[in-house]
Amino acid sequence: MASYAVSPLDVAGDMSGSFNGTSFNVGGFHDVAVSSVVTSAAALNGTLKLQGSVDGTNWADISGLTGSITANGTTIYKVNANPYQFVRLVWTSSAGSGTLNSKVGTVMTGRF
Repeated sequence: MASYAVSPLDVAGDMSGSFNGTSFNVGGFHDVAVSSVVTSAAALNGTLKLQGSVDGTNWADISGLTGSITANGTTIYKVNANPYQFVRLVWTSSAGSGTLNSKVGTVMTGRF
C-alpha cells in the first residue's frame, strides 16, 4: 500500500535573479517528484536544479536533475528510492525574467 501527498514547495516568484529555494522535508518518503512551471518568460536563460541534503545544511546537486531553462514550460524532477531528508530547487539566472511556481509530490510505500 502507498500513501501520496502533494504540497507547495516554497519556490514561487521572480526569476530575474538567482536564488536557493526553501528546503522541503521529504524524509521517510520513498519517491519524490518536483514539478516546476515557468510562465511569463522574457529572454529567460538560466539553470534550474534539484539539490538534496541529509542534514538541511550541506547540499549536493542530485545527479541528472539539472536543466537549462529558456522559455515557458513545465519541468518534472523525480527521485526514486529517495536517500535525502530535504530537497530544494536552485535557480541560477543568466539573463531575462520569468515566474516560477513549483510543487512537490511524495510517495510513502509500505504497510500501514
